[in-house]
Amino acid sequence: TLQKTFRLPALNPGQVNRARSHHLYVAGKGVNVTRVLVQLGEDVIHLTQAGGAALETYLDLCRADGVPLHVVDAPVEIRTCYTLIDDRERRATEIVEEGSPASPEVEEAVAKAYDELLPSAHTVIISGSKAPGFTDDLFPWMVRRAREAGVRVCLDVRGSDLERSMPHRPALIKINVSEFSHTFGSALPEDLPDHEVPDAIPERMVEVRRESGAEVVLTNGSGSVLYTGALGVERARPERVEVVNTIGSGDAVMAGIASGLRRGASIAEAVALGVECGTKNVRFEKPGTIW
Repeated sequence: TLQKTFRLPALNPGQVNRARSHHLYVAGKGVNVTRVLVQLGEDVIHLTQAGGAALETYLDLCRADGVPLHVVDAPVEIRTCYTLIDDRERRATEIVEEGSPASPEVEEAVAKAYDELLPSAHTVIISGSKAPGFTDDLFPWMVRRAREAGVRVCLDVRGSDLERSMPHRPALIKINVSEFSHTFGSALPEDLPDHEVPDAIPERMVEVRRESGAEVVLTNGSGSVLYTGALGVERARPERVEVVNTIGSGDAVMAGIASGLRRGASIAEAVALGVECGTKNVRFEKPGTIW
């Protein structure tokens, strides 16, 4: 994703809004996670399909940020998404462009590249939704292949991608409360106040851990992070800070947790590092940034 970010004194719907500043970043969940892992000192590579007229811009921005890539050539355009930061309300509005469909040949090439990279990995992180055109078998197959190779798998996926991957026993599931609720039977909005998160959510988290073997971590905007710990479901409360841009904070949390687990931290310690990374991210305009 190319991320065009506008800073506005205030966002006034239905009116002409003049930007105070604007910047073009490279983003998307995979890039955001990778960029934070690089900032944490981890040796990481981002596997992606990419192509089209904006490819060189995308590659140049990744190089400038030190984001290591393995790119599978795909004859599709890289999407552009837009962030509108309202400085008055301290709030970001995201406009997401849908991705172009991938062909069966691109999926085959992605799978081949994944198999080639897997022997050098200790952790696989799968983040976000598949582009249109990829089959429902891709993510479960990736999880199964990694587990057969003894590689830790951390998932930030939802819906059928998550449900179909669970039997292959990932190590970690990290999504938000709303995504978790939509995947497992209810429909909660995002960023609920802590006291409005129903008891059924932690109960289902424990069930998912029992069914899949995975630790479950749920973010909830500025609210508490829920995670399956030694005492059942525990909470980690983010520090209150001045917010610039919340986009990419969940990705920063994933990167911090994965880095912590790689270092041998307990789930509580890894979540604490993830929450720290997510909190740092909101202080920056560029998503997936902790310093």
